[in-house]
Amino acid sequence: MLRRYTGLHLHQPESRDAMRRKILNMLLTLAFAAIVLLGYAAGRGWIEGEPVDESVHQNVHR
Repeated sequence: MLRRYTGLHLHQPESRDAMRRKILNMLLTLAFAAIVLLGYAAGRGWIEGEPVDESVHQNVHR
């Protein structure tokens, strides 16, 4: 199954490392996308957290 998606064949000597790199890159990309989506959702208020103290924001902009 992996061979079909990655286009690699295991009998080639360098393909194991290439496949490992490709899978690692895919996992890192998915993790990064998940973090970005969680940050976006938290910013939109879809994920409830601690209430933000507005005075902190006002002090930053002075």
